[in-house]
Amino acid sequence: MAYSYSLDFQKELRAVACYAPANWNIYLPTNRHERLAFYSTTGTTDGTCTYVHSDARKQGGKYCVLTHLADNGVTVLPEIPVATTPTHVTTEFKGCPAEYPVVFGSFVGGHTDYAQDPGAGDNWIAKETWDFFMRF
Repeated sequence: MAYSYSLDFQKELRAVACYAPANWNIYLPTNRHERLAFYSTTGTTDGTCTYVHSDARKQGGKYCVLTHLADNGVTVLPEIPVATTPTHVTTEFKGCPAEYPVVFGSFVGGHTDYAQDPGAGDNWIAKETWDFFMRF
């Protein structure tokens, strides 16, 4: 739901955080293409809300991130680093206005395994989400 809101309520919301967003198996309003601060996470082995559901249709968590990068003014969309070891990888993308950052956290795990990074403790997503929202 948070991803749906991020497309339609950019003027009402300052920032959105999505855990395992999807853009194919839920209601999606028309994207208004307004700027919005956006944080999301996806597990590389998530079988419910996959990182890439379909490249041809631009479906999956990857495309949720790329949508907000484009909406925030990034004209050359970057490759998105993803975790390949138990240590999560969080990336804040360059090219966005400082007041509208886009941040993506990737981890090796499934739909409910998001707190499994042994080096970061059990609450890395909660901490990163808190830090992200405290910027505004």
